[in-house]
Amino acid sequence: MSIEKIGMGSIDSDSEESRKELIAIKGLPEDTTLEDIRKYDLEENRKELEESNKRLEEHRKRLAVRKGLPEDTTLEDINKYISEERRGKHAAEKGLPEDATMSNENLKLEEGVVALMRSSKSKKEWNANCDKVRAANQGYPDFWFQAIIASEVKTETQRNWSD
Repeated sequence: MSIEKIGMGSIDSDSEESRKELIAIKGLPEDTTLEDIRKYDLEENRKELEESNKRLEEHRKRLAVRKGLPEDTTLEDINKYISEERRGKHAAEKGLPEDATMSNENLKLEEGVVALMRSSKSKKEWNANCDKVRAANQGYPDFWFQAIIASEVKTETQRNWSD
């Protein structure tokens, strides 16, 4: 006796009762075979995938137009444009030239974060500074922030904590 996944869950492919349950759930004719049920499920999945792809394509077009790009711009190019747009915005906010690279910007931010974290005099102050950095660090990946926190800075700073 074999067990197979079909549509609504696992069924025992040798069980007439399971076949009848699936037929009832899916509203199929009484004489529908398990093979027909598999084909029905595949067709339903294909239709859902086509609809999902259409929605994704419509979203891509709307996003391109909203960003002032041609409607046929690829998703990859839209993402590059958005990244560049963010980079320029963050550079301006941090007082860097508009054409500053992300590595220059990250370096300046990292120096500021390290200085702030080193100034922590207690675990409570450390946690408050973590919250400040997270709030100011919107748009940067969390792993970048965590790398700074996990560095020697915390170990070095903990030696001077009052608590």
